[in-house]
Amino acid sequence: MTTRPTKLLAALLTLTVIAETGTTGWAAVTRVALAASDAGIPSDGTFGEKQYVAMVLAWNHRTLQQAYLDVGRTNKVWDALAIGLLDGLAQFISHTTPSPNLPTLRKQAQAAIDAGCDDPLVLYVQGWCLQSSGLNDKAEPVLEKAFEGLQDSRYPAVRKAFAAMRLLGNKLELGPVAAADEQHLLDAYLSGMTEAITAGEFTGIEERHFFDLVKDQFQTWADYKIFPAEQLWPELERRLREHHAGSPWLLAMLQADYHYTAAWTARGSGFANTVTDKGWATFRQQYPQAVSFYRKACELRPDYPEAAAEMVAAVNAGFGDAEDDCRRWFERSLQAQFDYERAYSAYMMHVLPRWGGTVEGALSFGRECLATKRFDTVIPDYFWQTVVQVGSDSFDPSWRILAEPSVYDDCKKYFEGVLADSGRRSSYNMIRAQYMVASYRMKDFDTARRMAKEVGEAFERQMATPLPFKPPKSELLAALKLEGSQITAAAPETVEASLEYVNPDATFVSVVGDFNGWNPALDPMKKAADGVWRVTLKLPEDKFFGYRFHVDGQEILDPRILDRINTNDGRTNSLLSTVKRQTPQAARTMTFKPMTSGPAPMAEPARKPANPPQTAPTPAKR
Repeated sequence: MTTRPTKLLAALLTLTVIAETGTTGWAAVTRVALAASDAGIPSDGTFGEKQYVAMVLAWNHRTLQQAYLDVGRTNKVWDALAIGLLDGLAQFISHTTPSPNLPTLRKQAQAAIDAGCDDPLVLYVQGWCLQSSGLNDKAEPVLEKAFEGLQDSRYPAVRKAFAAMRLLGNKLELGPVAAADEQHLLDAYLSGMTEAITAGEFTGIEERHFFDLVKDQFQTWADYKIFPAEQLWPELERRLREHHAGSPWLLAMLQADYHYTAAWTARGSGFANTVTDKGWATFRQQYPQAVSFYRKACELRPDYPEAAAEMVAAVNAGFGDAEDDCRRWFERSLQAQFDYERAYSAYMMHVLPRWGGTVEGALSFGRECLATKRFDTVIPDYFWQTVVQVGSDSFDPSWRILAEPSVYDDCKKYFEGVLADSGRRSSYNMIRAQYMVASYRMKDFDTARRMAKEVGEAFERQMATPLPFKPPKSELLAALKLEGSQITAAAPETVEASLEYVNPDATFVSVVGDFNGWNPALDPMKKAADGVWRVTLKLPEDKFFGYRFHVDGQEILDPRILDRINTNDGRTNSLLSTVKRQTPQAARTMTFKPMTSGPAPMAEPARKPANPPQTAPTPAKR
């Protein structure tokens, strides 16, 4: 428990230096890079995500196509259609590449039904397709019939459980439901999953898949606030023990995740200063219990990566022993599966400045990932994610991180490597859009134009949403002068706007507006000794922006600017204009002086930002 105060102090010191040095402070901050282990990040291993997906695909084939052939309502009239549908679904839900898309599966399901197929598993797939397409009203009677038919069938218990799960999910999407009214569906799900383990429907390493399925489903129900996850874990564990089912590793992981979920539910996902005393007490009581079960799971199955990856997050949060080390647990997880994503996401959190890491340490980790050149895996993605997180956590809307020595060169290596790989991703337009924005930011217009051509009309601003720096689509394309195949570069003009706000008693003030997605984390203001908060923005020329001050959680109008602008959300905001005047470029700076007296501004609750800051690490989905 001794690591937490040290890491928190380091984080505070890092943020303080960055805040005090302002926009030129990057080079002035002294940072010590985290030492990498001699082992390094492996570029290969005996078991990876490809092998895991192959295992899941084989399991889905066994419980879908083979089950249909063994116990389904087979008929030569529709067998080929049914088997083709079940094969396509197995590929789709196993995340294989390539796999059929949803419209194709819907057509296949309808063709089987039109041919006269009344098999409950095929009906279930049709209902699944309708629900996944957003056609919940049409899906409801199909899923009801499939659920009833499967309960009376000899199909695998896990498919009966999934039918209950899918029907309940459809009801939740249609509107609010009472937990008491749907208790029979929860019981059917828990009974089916328990029977699936008892009957040996998950064998050997397939128990990892069982744990993933249950974990995701419990979290979904918790998000809908119908069945709390911290109540579901103990109930499933009780049923498994009652039937003497489940391996010791699986039972340990169920117990660990119960305590982990209870800890984070009590704490919440907001900033530390938003957590109640009761929330902290429960968090500190529950998390160590989760750690004890994660350790047990590691001892039971060192060849599984899940528990070791969770230990990275636990130690980073301050719940490890004195001899614990995040890097050691990270490498232990990679020994089990060299490209296990949760291990990478947890370790990235450890090296970020927000958790007491350093910019150099974070970039060093990212470059380790990039050096593997395994663009057919998730590993190099963590170079890019690290760059984006460092920029975001450092309140860097202009994305100065790219100007650090060789960072942009490494970004180009990452993007070109990903785009050269074919097969892992279903779409590369998100990557192209991000590459376009990054190259535009660095005035690499040749690359930006090339990406703009490749993305074409598919580009939307939100496609580049991990990025702190996101010029509007119209501005970006206008700057590149994208006109058919004739494209010429033109760098956009910018204007500096200096804003000031007087409030000596405020603890945190930032400016939010159309230019930063109303995100209070992106443009914080600095408080001077005279009690005046100041910030200088670099904004596109010849624009009108609505803005407000974000003062200790409340948004207020600028009291010294009387001009107002109505925005699309119906609110009236202060107006900031960067319309070009007949002023030399060097002198084109707008400074708005504060009023020394005047009416108090009206405060409103802060809106939810387009990209709200988060502090709680979120387990990556496989």
